[in-house]
Formats: sequence, structure tokens, C-alpha cells
Amino acid sequence: MRDAPKRRDALFYTLVGTCCLLAVLCVCLIASLVLLRRHLTPGGGGDHERPPPPLDRLTNLGDLMLGDAMATTTERGGGAVRPEWEADYRLPATTLPLHYDLLLHPDLEGGTFTGEVTIKVNVTQARRSLVVNCKLLEVLSTRLWRLDAGGGEVALKRAFEYPANEFWVAEVGDSAGLAPGTYSLKMEFSGKLTDKIVGFYRSVYVDPSSQERRLIATSKFQPTYARQAYPCFDEPGFKSQFRVRLVRPNQGYSALSNMDQVGEVSDSPAPGLTTAEFRTSVPMVTYLTCFIVSDFQRLPPVNISQGFPFSVYSTPAQVNKTAYALELGSKVTEYYINYFNIPYPLPKLDMIAIPDFVSGAMEHWGLVTFRETLMLYDPNISSTANQQRVALVVAHELAHMWFGNLMTLKWWNDLWLNEGFATYMEYKGVDNAHPDWHVMDSFLVDELHPVMVLDAVLSSHPIVQSVGHPDEITELFDTISYNKEVNPHLRGTKVENHLGKTTPSSPDRDSNLDLPVFSSRAQHDKRAASIIRMLEDFMGADKFREGVSRFLNKFKFSNALTQDLYDELESSGPEALDITRVMDTWTRQMGFPVVTVTPQRGGVRELRQSRFLADPAALGDQQEGGYLWDIPVTYTTASSDKVHRSWLKSDMDSLKVEVSESESWVKFNHHQIGYYRVNYGSEDWRSLTGALLNNTLSLETPDRAHLLDDAFKLADSGLLDYKIALNLTGYLGNETEYIPWSVAATNFGFLQKMLSGTLTYPKLRKYVRNLVEKAYQQVSWDIDPKGSNANKLLGVKILSLACEYGLPECLQEVSRRFSSWVSNPDRKPPPDLRTIIYHYGMFSTGGEDIWDKMWQMYMNETDAQERTKLLYGLASVPEPWLLHRYIEYAKDESNVRSQDFFTVLHFIASNPVGNPIVWDFIRSEWEYLTGRFTLNNRYLGRTIPHVCSSFANKFKLQETQAAQNMTEVCAALPRHYFPGSKSPRMLSQRDQTQAAQNMTEVCIALPRHYFPGSKSPRMLLQMETFFSLYPEAGAGTTARKQALEKVANNIKWLEQHRTTIDTWLTDATQGLV
Repeated sequence: MRDAPKRRDALFYTLVGTCCLLAVLCVCLIASLVLLRRHLTPGGGGDHERPPPPLDRLTNLGDLMLGDAMATTTERGGGAVRPEWEADYRLPATTLPLHYDLLLHPDLEGGTFTGEVTIKVNVTQARRSLVVNCKLLEVLSTRLWRLDAGGGEVALKRAFEYPANEFWVAEVGDSAGLAPGTYSLKMEFSGKLTDKIVGFYRSVYVDPSSQERRLIATSKFQPTYARQAYPCFDEPGFKSQFRVRLVRPNQGYSALSNMDQVGEVSDSPAPGLTTAEFRTSVPMVTYLTCFIVSDFQRLPPVNISQGFPFSVYSTPAQVNKTAYALELGSKVTEYYINYFNIPYPLPKLDMIAIPDFVSGAMEHWGLVTFRETLMLYDPNISSTANQQRVALVVAHELAHMWFGNLMTLKWWNDLWLNEGFATYMEYKGVDNAHPDWHVMDSFLVDELHPVMVLDAVLSSHPIVQSVGHPDEITELFDTISYNKEVNPHLRGTKVENHLGKTTPSSPDRDSNLDLPVFSSRAQHDKRAASIIRMLEDFMGADKFREGVSRFLNKFKFSNALTQDLYDELESSGPEALDITRVMDTWTRQMGFPVVTVTPQRGGVRELRQSRFLADPAALGDQQEGGYLWDIPVTYTTASSDKVHRSWLKSDMDSLKVEVSESESWVKFNHHQIGYYRVNYGSEDWRSLTGALLNNTLSLETPDRAHLLDDAFKLADSGLLDYKIALNLTGYLGNETEYIPWSVAATNFGFLQKMLSGTLTYPKLRKYVRNLVEKAYQQVSWDIDPKGSNANKLLGVKILSLACEYGLPECLQEVSRRFSSWVSNPDRKPPPDLRTIIYHYGMFSTGGEDIWDKMWQMYMNETDAQERTKLLYGLASVPEPWLLHRYIEYAKDESNVRSQDFFTVLHFIASNPVGNPIVWDFIRSEWEYLTGRFTLNNRYLGRTIPHVCSSFANKFKLQETQAAQNMTEVCAALPRHYFPGSKSPRMLSQRDQTQAAQNMTEVCIALPRHYFPGSKSPRMLLQMETFFSLYPEAGAGTTARKQALEKVANNIKWLEQHRTTIDTWLTDATQGLV
């Protein structure tokens, strides 16, 4: 006991000594950091260096949305002053660019560019620095002058890059900082034209006549890529005038920009070069600027009635393919001038097809850029679907000349209105140019139905969102901004053909297109267009047009907010209509309602609303509150085509509608213009089904399509007996219009995807095959090129369905035509049939020799649309090793352009043989993909969810049995597979929880052959593990969440619906072959 005090003393001195040592170490560390900071950030004017990392990164989205970065910012925890360039991703609102004088000199052969920019800036509040956006540029010099109050150069303490916020900072040396006034900021810089297809970059094509490699310089700046071309105020709230000069080679090259060329200086800045000067622009934002140096040509321009030339450019060999875009574009431009009642404000309007272009198209003001597939049209090569897509994309971009360019929204959170309005207007523009196409009906299947699927999940989001970081801004152009790319929205299921083989089914398609589409039109764009369509309907078309015209006139050459549009619409619309209140219920909360119609006595129908979810049970015990909408209710009855109107508002418990008892049916949401679903009682569903069976034309085409889609989606969610939805399809044997058949094909495709691998699947095939057989007899493989677009699209849809569901005559004809074409490649199939023939023919008869022939055809082909169809056919081969080789070929940019790489991956993933190959490639080559394309690439962000959603439902079959298979396999493994623990088969009952955890950790790493014949939950575990291993998703964050939710919903769907569907199909296919 006497030793205890000594031990306590020894412990005390030991602790004191340890503390002293730690204190010394801390002092040394702090001193080292101070010395390091001095080394990295020396004082002195004009030095260009990077500052140390910020002490704190701002992550609060509310803070990010502040309109002004204060000149000094205080740390939350104390009085330390933070540098103003660290305070926000946003540029300060106290520095306003007025004018840019910009010179760009691309070196096409060297793959670099140099430039200089002088920006006139109005400083409205004292500051210590000027901050501009800048990324991937080497700034060679930075100088600043005061233009008022006596003028003179301003001494800079330093000028440096702050990469965390993509800033270039010019910090002044005077302790007083910059006083309010006007300044001129001049910067010289250089950058690379290669290794990217955003910013200012180089594109390459091969002249088909000389086989000479030709180089051009071009640009793509939306949303945040102008800063990669020149230092600038790269936000939509800053409008400025631009004086642009571009240096081009003398021989055979020309320069294009937003404005017309007003002069040039030959042999400047060196012999063999010319500097082209363009007219000073009207006020516009940086993402709309555009700079192109090329040897492209054009057909003679069309003179618009207002008095300016409309031109379309392409590579010289394809200039004749611009004729349709020239004709259509000029018509649509005339329509918009009249519709908006505002003259086009620039001296010219050009469109140009770029060989390498990351987006489908881009509305650069006065110089609209496109992918070749979405602007060029050749009736001998292009399908009807290609023509319709070209028309819609051209009309979309031209609508932006007014809505988005003339008037620009202040910040990206209002992007939904900018893109949504252009999306809706594209249909009005094309409908005016081609009234016989009936594209307004196509809106349902192209825009409305796809977005309602995505908006019915918990991981959806309101279309009004707060964003700040460039990744968040890019993600706004997310999954589901333009049907502009040819990438698949894929199923990857199986079809047994007449040879007894299993073929990949045709993927989900854009309804009017003959190729799988991975739509680049963002979810909020489709949704916004759908809501704007509804807004126009309840306002009235004339009042809506008047309000839009007033809005654009009021805010032309400036910026606006969504509320500004609402104000002008309210001024034009009915006095009792509170547009702000109505629209807020649709834009500031996610999702949409289902209106439930309940019959009452005397023919009265009571309407109630609730949020529609694909899986209503997904909420679990969570209470969902506040999801109520102001719903414009419309309906028609059997005896009259009059459209009756009313409102079911968010503060109403219900709405009662009086319908005569003599009416045999009543149908709500006329033409599905309202952004909501409608569910009826069983009697009303029976009446509507009977009406279609007795007289298909008793309901108009959009209403027939609406009933089909609502019935299936309500059944999927469990709100409607699946038998009712399937009963409704019985009328399709008499359906002769494209839109309802397209809806049916989409919903049958979902059933096909879900039931693939079950014993119910052959019954589904038999039922659909029988249903489509009558329609198949009415269409021809020799599609009349002079027939109506609707008939041609219908024919393609029916032939595709017939082959997909194994109609022997269809598959035999495909094989015959494919073999004939391979034997004589110069005799190509008709343009409308090529995708079907390439796809099914390759799987049925393709092998290495045929694949190599098709690959050579692809390499020799010069037409971009035909090359895409060949890429799709190549992906349909059933040999895994050929698909592995295909991916390796596609990685080589001399084979497949970067813009098409993800298209190839999606095409391969549509093939059930290729789906696991693509999934393995993504997981093993993720660092390659992010290194080549960056996490900011929204197409990379969408690739994982599309591939995962394609295979995720393959292992849904009897999930419990799959888990049991895994248990049995793992239990039989040797003990060394479970280091540090007993084998699960040796564990007691009470240890099973821990055993399951051990088993999951071990089994997730097992090779696929450990689970023979089973598509087990191991793949779902792989999915979650992969996301955990690479948590940074960049522009694909939301898409990942949606993919995981979709997998969970699919598993539940099978458990809930398979038995009911199987029973119905068993009865329906009795006696069918």
C-alpha cells in the first residue's frame, strides 16, 4: 500500500511529460504550416499562383443560392475573415460585366488555342478583388485598369486560380480595395482543344472523297463550360455585349460566331492566317456564345420575311442533306416570329451539324449547333422517325431564340421553365409545319408518359430545385434535357425466335423512333412541358399566347424569374385564376396526383385526390403530408364530345360532378392534358372497356392511349386489379392508330421485362403474338415511302412487335432480308426497316464472319444516322466474346466517337448476353471512365442506372429462392472461405444473425459460377457495394437513387402481380397456338 503514492507520482509526471512533448510537436507543426503558407502565397504584384486550400467548404444549398458574395465573409465560429473568393460557388452580384472584347486563336494541328479577353466591369460595392470563372486554362497575364475617376492601372497584389470554385482571382494590392466604379480586366490565356467535347474543342472528320483527315474548332458551353474557353462571368444572370475575333487558316476555312462577320485582316496574326471580326452582339449570356472555325459549306440561304438570312452548314460532302433542316427551320422561324409577336433580334440565323457533339443540339444564339444525326436528313437513308426527330429538335432549338436567349432566366433553378417551354413549343412549331403528322398526339408517348413513370417514385424531385455547384447544375440536365441522342432506354429481355434461339427483345423506344433512345431530355423538361401544356389548356390558347408575348417583350435582352412569367399570364388570363397558386402546387413539390372517381347516386361522380406512387407501400410507416394539387378537371361523356371543366383544388376534400344517368360512360382528363392519372370504380372501367370493344372510335385517339396507360400504371401500383388493365387490351385487335399501339407496346414491354424467366412469360408472348397478328396482316414489309407518317410509324411498330413476340412469319422474313443484305450490301433495306432487320437478323444468323462484315460496313459508312443503326445491329450478336471485343473497339476514338461511346454501351446492355458484360466493364473500368469523361459528364452518370435497371429485375424471380440458393452454396464452402469464424453451416440458431452478415461479406465476392442457374440478390449487393466503393456520383447522384428504388419496386411488383397475371393469361390463351 505504501507504494501506491509513488506509483501515482510516477503516473502524474509521465502524463505531464507526455503533454509537454505533444505541445512541442503542435508548435512545430503550426510553424511548419506557417512557413509552407508563406512559401505558397508570397506577396507581390502580378504573381500567378494557387492559394492554399480553403479552411472550410460551403455546402449549404441555401447559402449557395445567395445572389451576392459579400466583400468580406466571417467564419461562423469566430471573427476570422474569410477571403471573398472562398465564400460561395456563385460570383458576386456586386461585379457586373458590361462588355467583352474576345480574341481566340485555335491551332488545329497542334490541338491548342490562345486568346485574350478584355472585360468591362461595373463594380457596385467596394471589394478586395475581381473574381471570374476559369477552368482548364493557363492564364498568362492579368491586368486591371480603372476606366472612370481619372483612370489608370490598378496594382495587383496577386492573381491566381481558386479551383475549388472554378475561379480566377485578381486581388488588388491597395488596402482600400476596389472602389465602386467601372474597370477593365484584361487577361491572356491558353488552353487545349483536345481530349474533350465541351468548352472550346477540336472535332475531326474524314473527307469521303480524298480520305483526308479534316480538323475544325467548335464549342459547347451550356451549362458551365464557357469558363473552359475564356475567363468570364459564366452564370446566366450576367448579360453582356461581345465583340469577337477568331483566327482561322486562310486556305478553305471560314469562321462563324453568333453575329455576322463585318471584317477580316489577312495574314494576321501571321502569314497563312486570317483574323475575322464579328459585329458586336446584343446583350447575351456566356453559355450562348459560340465560335467555329471550319471548312463547312451551305446551300443558298433562305431569306426570312423579316429580312435576315437563314443558313444551314455541314461538312462539304453532306451539304445536300441540309435541305430539309433549311426548309423546316425557316418555316418554324416564321411561325415563332408570328406566335411571339416579336421580331428575331439578330442579323442572321445559322444552324450547323458538328461531327463530334456531346449534346443533341445547343441553342447558341444565331449559330445553333447539332449532332449530325439530329439535323441532317436524306430520304434515301433516313427513316420516318429520323425525319420527325430532326424536325422536333430543330424546332426546339429555334424556340430558344426567344425563350432562353432573348429572355434568359436568372439562375439554373429556373431551367425547367426555359427547357420545358422550348420542349412544348417544338410540338407547336412542327405541328404548324406538318399538320398531317399529328405530333400533338405524339406528345403523350414522347414526353408525358415517360416522365410520369420517373415522377412516381420517392427519389423524384420538384422541378424547381436549388443548385450551386457545377455538378448539381449539370445534373439538372438529367435522366430522362431533349430527345436528342440515340441512346437506349433499355429492357434487355429475351424473345425465343423461330429457330429456337433466345433473342434480345427490342429495347424500350422513344415512341416515334426506330432506335432505342436514351433520352437526354431532362426529367424536369418533360415534366415542365407537360405542365405548360396543361397551363395553356386551362388558360385558353389565346390568353396563354398573349401572356407569353407580354412576358418576352417586357424582359427582352434581360433576365427574369418564373414569377415574372406568372405575373404576365395572370394579367392576360381570367381574373379569378390565381396562376401562381396553381403552378406552385405543380412545380414546388415532387410527384403528381391520382384522381379517384367514385360513383354516387343519380349519376354523380365524387372526385378525390392523393399522391400517385409506383409503390404506395414504399412509404412504410412514414406519414406523407402536404401532397395536394390544384387540379384542372375535364371530362367528356358518351353522348357529347363537349369538354366539361371544373377544379379540384388543394383545399377541397372532394369535387362532385353531375353526370346524367343515361350516359353509358364518362371519361375524365380529356386527351390526358392534365398531369395526373384517373382511377375509376369497376363499373366505370367496365363501361369504358365495353365502349372500346363495341366501337373503337367512340373515344378519340389520345383518350384511348390515355386509358391504356393509366390502367397499366394503376395496376402496377396495386391501385387497380391487373385483370381490368389486361381486359382493356382486348380491343387492340381493332386498333388502327399508332399512338395507342405505342402505349400498348411500352406496357407489354414492361410485363415482358418483369416476367422474363418465369413460366408466365411464354403465356404473355402467346397472348401478345395473337393480339398483334391481325394488325400484322394489315401492314406491309414494303412500306410506301409516299404514305403518311402515321401509317409508316404504325407499320414499323407492328412489325417490331410481331418479331419481338416471336410471330414466325415475321422472324422468317427478317432472317431472309438480313441474309440478302449481307450478301449484297449495296442493296440496303428500306430506311424504315433497317433497325428491325439489323437487330433481329444479327441475333438470328450472326456470327464472327457476319459481325466482321457489319463492322466493316460501319467503318466505311459516312452517314451518321446509318452508322448509329449499324452500331445497334452489332450489339445484337449473341456471342459474348464478340461483345467484349466490341467494347474494346469502341474505346478507340478512331472507331467510335466519344459522343457515341455510351450509346454503344447501352446498345450492348440491351442484349441479355451483353448486359452482364457491360456491368462488369463499368465496375472494372470505372477509373478509366471517370478519367476519360469525368464525373461531371451526365451521360456517364446515367449509364449505371440504365444498365442496372436492365439487369436488376432479372434476379427478382423468386427472391426468397435465390437467397436460399446463396445460403446453400455458401454453407457448402470450405471453412477457409470464412476466415476467423466458423462456417455458417456449423453455427447454432442463435448465431444466425452474425452468420448472415459474415455470409454476405464473403459471398458478394464470389464468382458468378458459384450460383449456377440463379440470378441471385448477389447482383443487388454488387450494385450497393459498387456505389459504396465509388460514392462520388457527380452528375449521376439522383440517377443512382432512382436505380436502387426501381430494383426494389421491381422485386415487389413480381411478388404482388405475377399470380394474377398468370391466371388471366392462362384463361386468355386457351386454344391459342
